[in-house]
Amino acid sequence: MAEFHFNTIHGLSGTPEFKTWDRIKTRCLNPRQPQWKDYGGRGIKICGYLLSSAGAFYSTVGPRPDPSMQIDRKDNDGHYSCGQCSECLENGWPMNLRWATRTQNARNKRSNRIVECNGEKMCLAEWCDRHGLKRSVVATNIQRGKSLDEILSGTNTKRKTNPPKTFTFAGESLRVREWAKRFNVREEDFEMFRNRIRTGWNPEIAARIPRLPSRKCPYSRW
Repeated sequence: MAEFHFNTIHGLSGTPEFKTWDRIKTRCLNPRQPQWKDYGGRGIKICGYLLSSAGAFYSTVGPRPDPSMQIDRKDNDGHYSCGQCSECLENGWPMNLRWATRTQNARNKRSNRIVECNGEKMCLAEWCDRHGLKRSVVATNIQRGKSLDEILSGTNTKRKTNPPKTFTFAGESLRVREWAKRFNVREEDFEMFRNRIRTGWNPEIAARIPRLPSRKCPYSRW
């Protein structure tokens, strides 16, 4: 890694790290910048050390690991802070920067729903991905007043299933398929047998009486 002297000649001009640092300053300090309302306009600051030079920024976050990665504030409501300079120590600002993937950065936006569980905060999508759950199911359970801890434990995400319907005859309760097996109902007659059971037939009689022949329409020519 090259050594940088943190003065006006820092050797970073034109690099991705320099451009990132410059954009951070603009967002936080220039009211004419379109994104200022989401940064400086809502009180997001850049600490004195990071502001001092691109070299200071580089020494804090290091080189960008991959061209697809972006700078991200771990706490989206926190500042661009190094966590070690006098300003950060005085105000209790932690180290709040990291290189993140586009997905991580997108999930750290204010528009995302941040949910806390067991002292850890993540957006809902991250919780779902970690535990292999459908976002729509988890979101619905939260809207119904369930805690995330209950949902992640699996107590409320499982769909309730009704017990199989049984039919009782002579004090014995069995499902239709079980009654059909008991009385050796052929597969081609099962639908007829099932309809009879549902309308209250005795299973033995329903199985014994054969299917009635279909009547041909007297007006049919065939």
